[in-house]
Amino acid sequence: PEQYGGPAHPRNGIPMSQDIHWAFDKGFFTLKENYEIIVHEEVRHDSALATINGKKIMLPEDTRAHPSLHSIGWHRENVYGLFTRMSI
Repeated sequence: PEQYGGPAHPRNGIPMSQDIHWAFDKGFFTLKENYEIIVHEEVRHDSALATINGKKIMLPEDTRAHPSLHSIGWHRENVYGLFTRMSI
């Protein structure tokens, strides 16, 4: 992510509403390499995010504009579950 020093490049971002973006930045959910949403197990059954668990994000037709799998992997390894280790 750009906030952690990642490049300011379209492939390093995913358009989201403000509330969903907040949840993504706090690690409430992440993405698999196939762009499927994974909601963290601690909130999977207790939140509105449960409705998106297992769904794939919408992608542009041009694969060159797809979100970077490297950036998604970084988010999964470094941000996913962050909310469990911080005061929100």
